Amino acid sequence: VLATALQDTEQIETAEVRDLITESGDESRVTRFTRVALEPGGYDEAISIGLIRADSSDQDVLEFSAFVDEQLAENPLSEGYAAVITADFATGVDRQLSSLSGNLLTGLLAVALVSLVLIGWRVAVITAGFMGVVVLGSLTGLWAIGFTLNTITLFGLILTLGLLVDDAIVISESIDANRDNPDPSVADDESVGVIRRAIDRVGSASFAGTLTTVVVFSPMLFVGGILGEFIRPIPTTVIVTLLLSFLFSIVFIPTIGRWFILRGSRKRNPIVRAEQSAAKAVGRLAAYPSGNGWRGRFVGVAMSLVAVFAIGAGFATASGLGFSIFPAGKDSVGMSVSAEFPPGTTIEEAQEIATEIDAVVVSVLGDELDRSQYVRGNERLIETFIDLTPIDARATTAPEFVEQIEAGVADIPGVRVTVGQLENGPPTVEFPFAAQITVGPETADEGQG
Repeated sequence: VLATALQDTEQIETAEVRDLITESGDESRVTRFTRVALEPGGYDEAISIGLIRADSSDQDVLEFSAFVDEQLAENPLSEGYAAVITADFATGVDRQLSSLSGNLLTGLLAVALVSLVLIGWRVAVITAGFMGVVVLGSLTGLWAIGFTLNTITLFGLILTLGLLVDDAIVISESIDANRDNPDPSVADDESVGVIRRAIDRVGSASFAGTLTTVVVFSPMLFVGGILGEFIRPIPTTVIVTLLLSFLFSIVFIPTIGRWFILRGSRKRNPIVRAEQSAAKAVGRLAAYPSGNGWRGRFVGVAMSLVAVFAIGAGFATASGLGFSIFPAGKDSVGMSVSAEFPPGTTIEEAQEIATEIDAVVVSVLGDELDRSQYVRGNERLIETFIDLTPIDARATTAPEFVEQIEAGVADIPGVRVTVGQLENGPPTVEFPFAAQITVGPETADEGQG
C-alpha cells in the first residue's frame, strides 16, 4: 500500500518492495531478510522499499529526501508499523555541507580578525565586506555556468579565501601608503589623486598575481576520466572567484576606501611598527648581495644554494610519496559491514550468524550508531550500511570502529566478514579490476586458454 502511494507521486518513478519470499511451485520459503537499526538498541526485522527518483524531477538529493519524509508522514500505516528512511545519501551530504559552511564562515571571520590585528579596523571592515561580496558573486557566477552548490564547490571557495583577500589587502594598503602622495594630475580632488596613484602602483602587479594563479589552475579543467569529473568544480570555482576578486578589488575597494580609509589616521600600533621593521630588515637582506663586495656575493650564493637545496628536497620528498586518486579518509560518517557465508548455508543459519555480527556492531558502536540498513541479506551474504553520528560529536574515528568490529567478529566461525568505512569517490566494490578484457569472436579461442 505504501509503495503504491509513493509511486503515484510525480517525483518518484519507482517504489519497489524488496521480495523476501520465493515461490517455487506450491512451496513458499524465505530466501532473503532485511533488518534495520534506528537506535543503539539493536536491529529489527523490516520490509524494505527501494525508491527511484523520476527523471522529470527537479529536486536535488536534499529536497527529494525531505519530500519522501513528507509523504511518509501523510501515509500512516496500520497500528504497530512505522515507515522511516533508513538509507539516504542526503544525511551525509547535509552533514558535509553544514561542516563546510561552518568552515567557510570560520575562515571569513579568521581573515577579518587577522586584518583587524595586523592592518587596522577600517581595512578589516572593508576586507570582510569585500570577501562577502566576492563569495556571493562567485556563487552567482557558478550558477550561471551550470554548477550547483555542493561539497566540492564549497571546498573550492574555502581554498580561495586566503587568495582573494590578497587583492583587498594590497589595494587597501596602497591607498593608505599613498595618502600623502596623491597623483598631481588630479588637482581638484586630493582623495581621487590618492586612489589613482595607489591603483597605478599596484594594479598591474595585482592583476599579474591573479592571472598567474588562474593560469596555474587552468590545466585542471582539462583532466579527463572520473578524476576530471570529480575535481573539475575546484579549479572552476577558484578561477571564477579570483577573477571576480580582482575585478571587485579595483572597483569596490577604491570606492569605499576613498571615504573610509582616507578619513582615518595612519596606523601606529606596535604590531604595525613591528611589521614595518621586519619588512625593512627583509628588504636590506634582499639588497645586500648588490654592492657589498665579496661579502655580498657570498650572501647571494648562500641564499641561492639554500633555495636550490629546498627545491631538491621537495622533489626528493615528492618522489617518495604514494599516489591515490581517492585516498582513504581519516574519518567518515558511514561504514559498511559485509559477510560471506560458505556454500550450503541455510537461510536460518545465515540469520543466526547475522544476529551475532549485529550484536558485535551494536556493542562496539553504542550510542555512536545513528542508523543502519541491510541492503542485502540471504543465504550467501549480507551487506549492511551504517550511519554514524557526526564526526565532531564523537571521540572515536571510523577506522578505529573498523578495527574493533573486525576483532569482535574474528571468532565467529564459518563466515568471512569485511568491515570498512565509506569513502569519497566511486564505490571500490564496483571497480574491482585493474584491467578489463573484452572477448569477441576473433579472440574467443585465445580467451579459452
